[in-house]
Amino acid sequence: MKDGSSIVSLHKNNCHLTIFRSGVYKIYYDDMDQLVNLNICVHTGKEQAGSATFIVTDDLLMAYCETVEVFPKHRRKRIATGMYVFAEIVLDMCLTNHWANDPEQKKGARKLWAMENRPFGCDKKT
Repeated sequence: MKDGSSIVSLHKNNCHLTIFRSGVYKIYYDDMDQLVNLNICVHTGKEQAGSATFIVTDDLLMAYCETVEVFPKHRRKRIATGMYVFAEIVLDMCLTNHWANDPEQKKGARKLWAMENRPFGCDKKT
């Protein structure tokens, strides 16, 4: 996986990436299949704090999060939000809530997409 620090540094005015500038958390990414899949991991030291996989649709018109996980002791620190914002930067496209009408969508995902002033997504709430 590649160190995402240079991307975070290029976007120094993006306050949603602050968590990755703190020195506590580092973000890594792997753009598989020429940006059809984007895997992201966040670490603190040698410990993984979270991960996410983003998918670009076959027609290359949309991207969405396939899976996201932030481990319990790292939650409520804006790590998931940071991963979503980072994914939009790397993919150079906004994310869609692909699972919005799926009853299997997890409660945490619903809350993330319903967040007031959400800084990501094609229908940003900022």
